[in-house]
Amino acid sequence: MRLNALFTSENRKKILRSGTAQKVKVLLISIFIFLMYRSYITEFFAQAFAMEEFSFVNVIKILIPYSLIDSLAFALVIMYVNRFADKLSKNLWEKIASILFALCFMSGDSMATVGAFAEKFYSKRMLVFYLIYFIGCYLTFRFVLYHLRNVYKWIRSSNLQYRFSDKCQFLISFAIIAVCWSPYIILRYPAGFEMDAYFQIADFLDGTMTAHWPPASSAWMGIFVLAGDRLMGSTSIGIFCYCLVQLLIGSGVFSYIALVMRRFNVPAIWTYISIIVFALVPVYPGYITSVVKDSPFSIMVVLFVVLMTQILYMGPKSSLYIGLSISGMLMCILRNNGIFILIGIILALLIATIVLRKKVQPVVFGICLIQIVLTILYSSFLLPALGIAPTSEAEALSVPFQQTARLASFYPEEITDDEAVIISKVLNLDTISTDYDPVLSDPVKATYRSDDKAELMAYFLIWAKEGLRRPDVYIDAFLANARGFVYPDVRLGNSIVVSGVYTQVYELRDLKFGVPYSQILKNESFQEKISVIENLPVVFPFVNTALQLWIPILIMIYAIHKKDRKMLYILVPSIIGVLVCLASPTYSNNGARYALPVVYSNLFLLGLLLRKNNR
Repeated sequence: MRLNALFTSENRKKILRSGTAQKVKVLLISIFIFLMYRSYITEFFAQAFAMEEFSFVNVIKILIPYSLIDSLAFALVIMYVNRFADKLSKNLWEKIASILFALCFMSGDSMATVGAFAEKFYSKRMLVFYLIYFIGCYLTFRFVLYHLRNVYKWIRSSNLQYRFSDKCQFLISFAIIAVCWSPYIILRYPAGFEMDAYFQIADFLDGTMTAHWPPASSAWMGIFVLAGDRLMGSTSIGIFCYCLVQLLIGSGVFSYIALVMRRFNVPAIWTYISIIVFALVPVYPGYITSVVKDSPFSIMVVLFVVLMTQILYMGPKSSLYIGLSISGMLMCILRNNGIFILIGIILALLIATIVLRKKVQPVVFGICLIQIVLTILYSSFLLPALGIAPTSEAEALSVPFQQTARLASFYPEEITDDEAVIISKVLNLDTISTDYDPVLSDPVKATYRSDDKAELMAYFLIWAKEGLRRPDVYIDAFLANARGFVYPDVRLGNSIVVSGVYTQVYELRDLKFGVPYSQILKNESFQEKISVIENLPVVFPFVNTALQLWIPILIMIYAIHKKDRKMLYILVPSIIGVLVCLASPTYSNNGARYALPVVYSNLFLLGLLLRKNNR
């Protein structure tokens, strides 16, 4: 009776309608994903905008070609979507993350192929295709998040056990990391240099340091060169010793990270994976064994994060407070933007205190506040007393300067004569109109010529007025300069120094290292081999700057969803790191190094999410 009732005419219609609805859903999702895929691989936006006479028929031919391979691809998409379409999460925060990713991916693809995004929205005929691309990317990322959830569950359910004691694990991981990193300093003797680092050392030796580059960073590098020259008669030995010491410090810090993950009950499989990544993925040893100011700063940032995490979750301990104070202070003096991390933490704690109406981590608040005061005293009193001149405000103004330059270069008629007079007091308007480089702000910043606060404020009023008038230009100026930090396939080519494997040893000033040409060729050969490794599918996600910067953003969204305040505090350094990248002078010109503090913290942050007592 029950079986017969189930298959009544009315129920059969409901079942049919339900099945039909599912089939239509699968078909629509598949179409959107396929069209997004076709738009991406054909550089559709570039082709569509290049058409002399726009034709929807020609556009459809691009998106849906007469092709056996593409037909098979569409069939595979349908099969895949049909299997997983009913398993997508309805979580609001997951949808928000997918929307953000889709916006960044769509705008990044448009910038990479057309050189503009917001400016092209005036073309109404293209809005529908932007919408199709966005929906396809959104749905694709929803599926990606589904599989990431499964990976998360698999790791947390792993039964692999830790095999060694705490001390033994630290020593073994230290040995593994140090040995795997050793070829990076041995095969690049005396060292690989980032250009700024060479001038930092030269300034230190000449006594001409300024705060344009962090003086503490310049002194840290220069002391080794000076000692090598004075004690052993060789600047090359001195800089090689610098790289060796930095290797040992880095090996110790990352071994300590693995040890702390163990103490937080992170699954053993993730801790061991992290050790392997630390040891073998080039972005870790590449920078740490090179002469570049970002390496010691990034090491201090990740150490600060790990120590603060232990204080927040495990309670007070004097050794942790001392370590937090030292690493925080070094973080501030080794790079000019270190103080922003402390300010961010203080603001986060203040907001939590106001909202929750109770004291939140007063000791951490006090340590950060003291470090900020000491950093201000260091910058405002100690450095001037040593004759070290302050840096220019232009270093922090890449974004507004690029926006003004794009407007002046592409739409000069938008700038009135009165506005041009005010802008010219701060920037050379004629130069930025012709020398504007969408992916590098240095040519524009180089024309900065005013220390007058009143003139700078007048410029900002004009800048705001022009931004309200042409927000599309400002959006595209920002995206052009920063797209490599938000768009995983920047299409600028994978820089040969994306992993920090510098090979050039500069000889531009009195500072000489005397490297024979044969050694330079060996260094370049080693660099090429590393570039092959970093492009391997299993390695590429770890060295892809944009993918790495998306990790703390996704963790932040997850922490907000779970109302995990402590995780939000811990994320502050990484979120500040993301913002610094977006405001930096470039991505394409060796800009991946700005993301190092985020990259070095990510595996630890993911480990915190995976810990088995995580609620």
